[in-house]
Amino acid sequence: MVTNKAILWIDLSGIAIVLAIGFALFSYASQPFRQGERMQELQEAIATMEKDAAAMDARIEQERARLTGQKAELTTAGKLPEIAPVAAYQARLAELAAGSGVRITSFAPIADQEYPGLMEKRFTFDARGETANVLRFLRSVELDPSWADIGYLTLARATTPGDTGRERSLGFVISLFSSPKQETQKPEGT
Repeated sequence: MVTNKAILWIDLSGIAIVLAIGFALFSYASQPFRQGERMQELQEAIATMEKDAAAMDARIEQERARLTGQKAELTTAGKLPEIAPVAAYQARLAELAAGSGVRITSFAPIADQEYPGLMEKRFTFDARGETANVLRFLRSVELDPSWADIGYLTLARATTPGDTGRERSLGFVISLFSSPKQETQKPEGT
């Protein structure tokens, strides 16, 4: 005889079996859907990585170009020019003098000096201005990044009629340096 308990156990077993079969069918049926989601996630990840890689390639090319420019600058940085830029430096001195309130009264060449691998072009420079302006001019010449050297500096009270005593005359010798190209000597016997 079948009792109520047995029927209840049979019903519960049946329900469990139906649920297990239903879960198995659901898992099997939804597997392609989950695989589709995973494939989409992977495609998005790959697209993002490709985009990042392209950006990195562009950055690498920028850095290579920058490196090439810095290498080129390194080969010329700090080197003396082959020809002393006299006209350009004379214009630069005039610019510095005008900016400081100093009047140039003369700029004249004197004897050049030549050393092995080095040429020194020398000029006398004379100017006038108030003491503060002359000092400001000398400071600006000192800070200018050119290949020039100042020597034989004289600073004296200007001797002009009606002078208030604040004007000074300034004189110095400017040396501009260059390094002419040297002829490369061929080995003997060639």
